[in-house]
Amino acid sequence: MDQSPNLGLPYIAAAQAQKHVTHNEAIRALDVLVHLMVLDRSLTAPPATPAEGDRYIVASGATGAWAGHDLEVAAWQDGAWAFHEPVEGWRTWVADEDVLVVWDGGTWAEFSGFNPDTVDHLYINGSSPGSDTKLAARSNNVLLEAVAGAQSGSGDVRVQLSKEGASNTASVFFSSNFSGRAEFGLVGSDAFQLKVSADGSAWVPALAVDPATGAVGVPTELEGRAAFRLSGDLSPAQITANQNDYNPSALAGAAVLRLSSDASRNITGLAGGADGRILVVVNTGASNIVLVDASSSSAAANRFAIGADITLGGNQGALLLYDSTSARWRCCGLLAAGGGGGYTDEQAQDAVGGILADTATIDFTYDDATPAISAAVTDNSITDAKLRDSAALSVIGRGANTSGDPADIAAGTDGHVLRRSGTSLSFGTIATAGIGDDQVTYAKIQNVSATDKLLGRATSGAGDIEEVACTAFARTLLDDAAASNARTTLGLVIGTDVQAFDAELTALAGLTSAADKLPYFTGSGAAALATFTSFARTLVDDADAATARATLDAEQLGVQRAINTQTASYTAVAGDAGKTVEMNVGSANTFTVPPNSSVAFAIGTYINVAQYGAGATTVTAGAGVTIRNRSGLKTAGQYALATLYKRGTDEWVAGGDLTT
Repeated sequence: MDQSPNLGLPYIAAAQAQKHVTHNEAIRALDVLVHLMVLDRSLTAPPATPAEGDRYIVASGATGAWAGHDLEVAAWQDGAWAFHEPVEGWRTWVADEDVLVVWDGGTWAEFSGFNPDTVDHLYINGSSPGSDTKLAARSNNVLLEAVAGAQSGSGDVRVQLSKEGASNTASVFFSSNFSGRAEFGLVGSDAFQLKVSADGSAWVPALAVDPATGAVGVPTELEGRAAFRLSGDLSPAQITANQNDYNPSALAGAAVLRLSSDASRNITGLAGGADGRILVVVNTGASNIVLVDASSSSAAANRFAIGADITLGGNQGALLLYDSTSARWRCCGLLAAGGGGGYTDEQAQDAVGGILADTATIDFTYDDATPAISAAVTDNSITDAKLRDSAALSVIGRGANTSGDPADIAAGTDGHVLRRSGTSLSFGTIATAGIGDDQVTYAKIQNVSATDKLLGRATSGAGDIEEVACTAFARTLLDDAAASNARTTLGLVIGTDVQAFDAELTALAGLTSAADKLPYFTGSGAAALATFTSFARTLVDDADAATARATLDAEQLGVQRAINTQTASYTAVAGDAGKTVEMNVGSANTFTVPPNSSVAFAIGTYINVAQYGAGATTVTAGAGVTIRNRSGLKTAGQYALATLYKRGTDEWVAGGDLTT
């Protein structure tokens, strides 16, 4: 090898004469190629007066001294042009364009460097965290500083996270060693939320903000309590009269209602109730404000269900909860003056009483003198379902001959009954020889529930005796001694009210009916079934002979039943099937056969055309219709008769007294 592999610098051979020549040639090549910069890359011919050391990229289509050196680096050295063929990866600065170009093996291409518009992902001081992450940085601090107004900026700095839709997520996620611990933002909805986690798997909602009202909510998952809303205090104008359906401006968004009055004033109802809403009502004045229980002066949905009126003195308050089930405001607690948070026993009773309500089973009693609340079970209110379960095949009672708690009394084997035996009550056999015959009198049988009842069984199958209704009329029928008496009771006379025995009716009754069958007599007192087809039914229901002929298509059988007389050119209609169309016209006229798409005559339909008047009739084909004929389609003269019959969808044959 006599030159270097990359820059092609000549080597000095062993025992070479004039070594300085080879050495200087390599020096000149290094001078050209190291820190390469060319003046131009668009010239195809060398400049007229180059300076020593000037370098160029020869453009394609070179001429003159540069001919044959397209895209090579040309350097003016020692009064001559030296050329260097580029190797892939060479870079040079083009002075007249102020660009850096790179030889890619086929052309000199501009070096684009870093362009954030075309970067698919960017990882700063770290490796890829995953294909879904397009931007990542490993740093102890991150700073985003606003561009000041003096630097043509706004002075603001804002970070925006934009999601695709309401059900997607735009949030800031906090983790410990990549295990999630907290997240806030628009998580799965358009409401701002804050969630926390102890292990990165189970997440607990901590805070939510309604995007429509700005109300801040503590989610229901926290301690199983209803949502708690916070959105500010409201201090309306002083109350100077009793208030019904009290609804000061901006009440809907308030969490604390600070009130004052000029004298003792009543509030019978409060607007703005919503399921789970909590509202703190505070009397900031000196005069009493009374929350009136269950007052009809306010709308039902605005009323208080607090057990008794609550009087709020100065600096006292009440914690109200709106219960949507009953559509009422309820009191959850009272706030005493002095900020201690305590309240009197009577106030506590009233607060609890506002929550407790009588039921069909429990009756609450309030004693303001004590004060105390007592509860009693209402008489006859305990249902079977409320009793404790008993053991199988047992009753609840007390078998011992002493007072005490009830217990299960278990049944024995089949046939045992509950009976007293000495001083105990238990199941067993009756200690007698049994009940003798005829010993149970009518008086011992249980009473029937009402008059007009019989003892029997109406329910299907064997079982207990039941009461069966028996009307007064039924009793008159039951006491009849014979069938003749029963017919008299029913008002039936044979041959007048009911049919006497008849052999023909008996014969008909002996037939087994079936679809499409008609009964008929085969002899005296004898009957049979004949087939009754659907076609026969269409004939039987015809109202007259004309309808029956139409059903039988009698005209198609060659029976002419009608003449249709026309006094001008005419186009056949469906009713002309099987008829004679009589053309009584004094001048030339036409009879037109319409296409099947207009009038769908049946295949085989015949129509006669008669020239009754002086004018000749020409049979004309409608659109798409073909009329086959032998001698022409014009009647030969007055009283000439032609016949047409249909042999295809739009094909007819004409014959008779016709000419051209």
